[in-house]
Amino acid sequence: MRDTETTLSIVSVNSLLSAWVAMETLNTFGLQLGPVAKKFIPCYIQPDFFDIGFTDKAQLQLDEKITSLAALIEGRLKKGEDSLDVNDEYSRLIKLRNSLGEIVGRLRNSLCIDISNEKLEANMPKIIQKIKE
Repeated sequence: MRDTETTLSIVSVNSLLSAWVAMETLNTFGLQLGPVAKKFIPCYIQPDFFDIGFTDKAQLQLDEKITSLAALIEGRLKKGEDSLDVNDEYSRLIKLRNSLGEIVGRLRNSLCIDISNEKLEANMPKIIQKIKE
């Protein structure tokens, strides 16, 4: 991501609940503040994040995932087993939960391009223009 000029983000409910996508999004936000500003172009296939209650609903889903992973980790530790394969995911989900409001807020305050269903073709010129700017 450091080596690119533009990040095109495809936004959906699943992408907003992905700890990996959140980490990449936060990294991109940070790179926008660097000496050579990076472009961030959010395109959405689902407009759910515009709903004022989206963050609360999403955080409930994240809490369920976090609780499940915490129980898995605890169970392994009690058996003397390692949990390295899930520790990173647990940490990323915690970070996502704590950053979700910022991510959703920035998306809502950005010029997001609708590429859902038949709108991709109609809005492709907007995407190309944003890349060229």
